[in-house]
This record gives sequence, structure tokens and C-alpha cells, in this order.
Amino acid sequence: MAGTPMYIARSNTELNGASLRRPARRAAHRARPSVHAKVAYIVSRFPKLTETFVLYEILAIERAGIRVELYPLQRERTNLMHPEAGELVARAHFAPLISLTIVRSHLHYLRTRPRAYLGALATLLRANFGSARYFFGALAFFPKAVHFARQIERQDVNHVHAHFASHPAAVAHVIGRPDIAEAGGKNVNLLDSVLNEVYDIVGAML
Repeated sequence: MAGTPMYIARSNTELNGASLRRPARRAAHRARPSVHAKVAYIVSRFPKLTETFVLYEILAIERAGIRVELYPLQRERTNLMHPEAGELVARAHFAPLISLTIVRSHLHYLRTRPRAYLGALATLLRANFGSARYFFGALAFFPKAVHFARQIERQDVNHVHAHFASHPAAVAHVIGRPDIAEAGGKNVNLLDSVLNEVYDIVGAML
């Protein structure tokens, strides 16, 4: 289990209720017309030249009529990117580790959902306690995760999807339990099975 984020090894029931997205709000989306369907993609870095399959997966989802809201945890500093990534970079929701706007998002949840806010933080830290890398990563990305939750709430997003089962999955669990937290990494042999899972979700949204 070395190198694996601890929350992946825990029971899913430990994370129930430890998120900022309201379950009732999420369930209500399923009855809405497909024209409103949106999925939030939480990724570690973007645009990343070596993760072509992530880019093409997002493009395939959008071709199916689903709007993808992209939330990278970090902006990849590079002069090289796939041409298809340009439009996604332009509308991606990049954010610093901390800012006045992020602080306002935290104050919003502390005021409106204090138990959910504190529960999400406690669960995140407890579940990653066995790994210094993931514990301190969870601390570093928690401010951004709360801000992303606020943005996703305002954007009326239907589903949350994490690439991969590491820091993005932790952030996605803070926002609201993700539909998929992919663990494939750079193993391109898993792409077909991953895409099948994504298409099943898209099919349910149409």
C-alpha cells in the first residue's frame, strides 16, 4: 500500500457526509434536461503533454453533449501542449493555493454548513494520516478544494470526476463524493475500461 493515498484504502462509508455538496441537490439534477448536463473534472495538472488520454476523454465527453468544467489543482508550466487543449486551457478554473476569494468561499461554508466543512477537513486529514506526502498534500489543497466546491455549486454541475485516485480524488471527496476516481495513472491499457465507465455516466445524464 506504499505510495497509495490512505483514503483509497478506507471504507467508502467513512466519507459519507464528509463533503460540501448537498446530496439532495445532486439527486435533483437527474430529472433535468440533458442540455443542462455538466461534469466537473478534477485533475492534478493541466495541460500535461503526457496525459493525452485525459484530454481526449474530456473531448469525447463534450462531443456527447456534456459540458466539462475543468478544475486543475496546478497549472502545468510548459510551452508545449496539444492543439486541442488550447480552448480547455482558456476556460479552465485555475486557482492559487490561497487568495481573498478562496477565503470568502471558506467563510461561506463555515457560516452555512459548519459541520460539513469541519467534517470534510477532519476526514481528509484522518484518512491520509499514514502518509506524509498525502497528508501535507491534503492540507495544501484543502483551501482550493473548498473554493472549487463553491464554484461547482454555482455552476449547477451534475457529476464530479477525478483524475486520479490521489490528490484529485481527495479534493473531489471534499466537494462531494465523485462518480469515478480513476486510478489508472499512465497505464494506457486501462483507457478502454475507464472510458466505458465514463460513457455509462454520460448515458445516464442524456
